[in-house]
Amino acid sequence: MSTVTTQIPEEYDSHEVVRILEPRLHQRALMLLAHYPGIRPYLIQEDGRLYISLQFLPSSYQKEQVSRLIQRVQVGETVHYGRFPLPLQPLFQPALSPTNRFALLFIGAVTFGIFCGVLAMAGSVLLFALSELILGYTINTTIVGMEFPSIAFVLASVMGAGLAIVYMNRRLHAR
Repeated sequence: MSTVTTQIPEEYDSHEVVRILEPRLHQRALMLLAHYPGIRPYLIQEDGRLYISLQFLPSSYQKEQVSRLIQRVQVGETVHYGRFPLPLQPLFQPALSPTNRFALLFIGAVTFGIFCGVLAMAGSVLLFALSELILGYTINTTIVGMEFPSIAFVLASVMGAGLAIVYMNRRLHAR
């Protein structure tokens, strides 16, 4: 494995910072600096150069391990972002394309919508069963030619899917 040579700012130890040389990683770091304030303590920008700070890591062994992982990424190796410390993971996490974002929203919304619909349907069946037991006679559960549990399923599914889309869209844009 080849090593990536870096110049580091004078006020830092060579084991505490790693210069970002890989262009895609550099662009991702700039984007995160602009839109994700949580990454700022871990990135150093000096004279147009970007550095990853490893000062937050407690031991020199961990700093060396993370430094090697970063160097592997910069020479083109694929390293799973989960191997990096939690504060640095957004920098190495793959970005979602618009198609992937839509698919994620769609699948999540449909799944949560169906879950809400099934819960509403089960709740309405249980509510009518308990009402019939308490009152002692059969309740008409037909509304506009449809059974009430099916109406509850459809309404709860649509509302659940809508809520899931709003929630997940906010979470994805916060990244």
